[in-house]
Amino acid sequence: MHWFIHKLYNLASIYFRSHVRAFFLLCSLLALCGCLNSNNHNPFNNKDDEARTYDLEDIQNGGELIILTLYGANSYFDFHGEDFGYQYRLAENFAEKIGTSIRVEVMHDEIELVGKFLSGEGDMIAYNLHVTDSLKERLLYCGEDEITAFVDSLNHLSLPDRQVRGTDDIPPATDSLSMAWAVRTESPMLAEAVSEYLAVNQPRFHIISRQVKDDGRTRKGDRHYTPRINAMTTVLDPTRGIISPYDDHFRTSSVVCDWDWRLLAAQAYQESGFDSHAVSRAGARGVMQIMPRTARGYGINPEDLFSPSSNIKGAVSIIRNIDRHYSDISDRNQRVNFVLAAYNGGMGHIDDARRLARKKGRNPDVWNGNVDEMVLSLMTPDSYRDPVVQYGYMRGSETYQYVRSIRSLWEYYRSIRVSSPD
Repeated sequence: MHWFIHKLYNLASIYFRSHVRAFFLLCSLLALCGCLNSNNHNPFNNKDDEARTYDLEDIQNGGELIILTLYGANSYFDFHGEDFGYQYRLAENFAEKIGTSIRVEVMHDEIELVGKFLSGEGDMIAYNLHVTDSLKERLLYCGEDEITAFVDSLNHLSLPDRQVRGTDDIPPATDSLSMAWAVRTESPMLAEAVSEYLAVNQPRFHIISRQVKDDGRTRKGDRHYTPRINAMTTVLDPTRGIISPYDDHFRTSSVVCDWDWRLLAAQAYQESGFDSHAVSRAGARGVMQIMPRTARGYGINPEDLFSPSSNIKGAVSIIRNIDRHYSDISDRNQRVNFVLAAYNGGMGHIDDARRLARKKGRNPDVWNGNVDEMVLSLMTPDSYRDPVVQYGYMRGSETYQYVRSIRSLWEYYRSIRVSSPD
């Protein structure tokens, strides 16, 4: 050993032509030898390191449960800036039960989902993961019976999205194809808590998956409201040219976003049927159906959303912001389509559709026959898992029809002799 260090010293002296530099090099070499001879601090030897565990108590202390999932109608998707998806709702409720918030990390496919999870990302897979023998030594499956039965019940739903071919990417649940959530083998307490939650709450799963038909009131004066598909019949008083009770509000507020006030009226009818107390099943409120979280982002008190004046003012602020986002679309008539679509489905999803259009040789600045078709395609796995797509699955058929209905109703409103000049 001494001979080896002596030779290194001589070589260092020749190379650097300086005894001072050789001295410092020698010190470094000795320090390195000390590290290599240390069993406790050897940075190149991790064989004796114990795998770090991160179990239920650690998650609770950290205050956040991180789930990994895939985009899909039944797993997780973003709508109007809010998080939705049947399995996401289950995971959110579980996080609430253990006293944490929830964060979602979305993968492109099941291979990436499992790979990222096994590499240490996230705390739990909240997706109908296929149960395979090859993974049973590396994962702890949770709620196999419950999730398999839940997915089977979802397959029997008549969901509106399925009118578009290829939107249902959930395989049938059979005896030979079971599904479950999963945690890592290093988290047995988390696995136990998840399995117990799924077993205890299984009788309540149908509440999440069923299509609730409730014409009653959720609170005094508030009604569930389903947006109209073909809104062509309502004008408050066609003989006097009065479209709605809020025509004056539309006229005043439309100046802010530089829109024809009748376009704003058409959008309001599509959103709520001019019902200022309407509450959607997603929680959107008022004439223009604004989500409470969105309202807060624009400095609007959610409780003021039931005021037609405040709600419409908030809507035009949102519209103006979306219009600025799409300022690169020079044709204003085309830009209206994109603003309407983003108001309904979110700017992120419409940006995804434009990227898809560009990739497929379509015009990203034209709606009809171009971006609208990409919006529909974002309901299929081949599209919402495309590398250019950042926000995944969207309810494309709803947004597609939303734009068509409003444009059609706008044309109808413009044909009516209104009670005051433009």
